[in-house]
Amino acid sequence: MNILIVENSETNRFLLEKTAVFLGFSADCAKDGGEALRCRMKKQYDLILLSLTLPDFDSYSTAQALRQLERSEAGTAAALICGLSRNCDIQVCKESMNNGMNCCVVTPTTTGQAIDLLVKMRTDMVKPRSGRPIKKAEIPANRYPDIHLCNASGC
Repeated sequence: MNILIVENSETNRFLLEKTAVFLGFSADCAKDGGEALRCRMKKQYDLILLSLTLPDFDSYSTAQALRQLERSEAGTAAALICGLSRNCDIQVCKESMNNGMNCCVVTPTTTGQAIDLLVKMRTDMVKPRSGRPIKKAEIPANRYPDIHLCNASGC
């Protein structure tokens, strides 16, 4: 699975990238929205983890630009874009969804939380662009207590 990590915090980028590689994913990193768009122009991603606090142009504009890029490429499957926020309340979630993101989660701050997040994302994705099928895993509800995927209905 190809992952793009768009995070302005060097510590969070490092944590997510090293965790992704440990789990066998291919991970690229960007520190801002402009860099994320340049990465995406060169490569397709299955999952984009997008911080909601970016320094150049805001994450909502970044998500919209990423979606516009996907629409301009005929036959390109849409990536799962997941917003990362310290505060994942219903309003933040709705704003994220209205601007092209699929979900919003609390930014992981420990290796365990990062593993939980990436495993949850992988098991929610049935077939990545690589063509390699991923089996939908049975995850007990209490196995990942730190991961709260928000959608339009709430967290």
